[in-house]
Amino acid sequence: MDGFQFNMSVGYDLEGIKTEKIDKFIEGIKDASETPIYKECRQWLLDNLDRFEKITKEDVEGISPNVCNSATLSTLHGCPPQEIERIATYLIEEKKVHTFIKCNPTLLAMSMPGS
Repeated sequence: MDGFQFNMSVGYDLEGIKTEKIDKFIEGIKDASETPIYKECRQWLLDNLDRFEKITKEDVEGISPNVCNSATLSTLHGCPPQEIERIATYLIEEKKVHTFIKCNPTLLAMSMPGS
């Protein structure tokens, strides 16, 4: 709503990304409403409203549990292009996550005319 966006980082190995641990992370950050930490933090805020001058119960109840729906993959870490493509396809098609690929400037230069 305010133009601020979180981007998750999930790693550079598709098989690792598909593990239960990373899948739970992805799903939990897409919708944190059932995660223990979200529930604990929300409850703490509600229990401690008197500590805040400008935060109301309605403000806390209005905090979205949908923390992040996008990921950024970087080509700067030596991941082969085919693996980046497989990861991006998985994130887009299977996890329904908006996916950005951050290109290494040297890769871009190789594709420019005159390079």
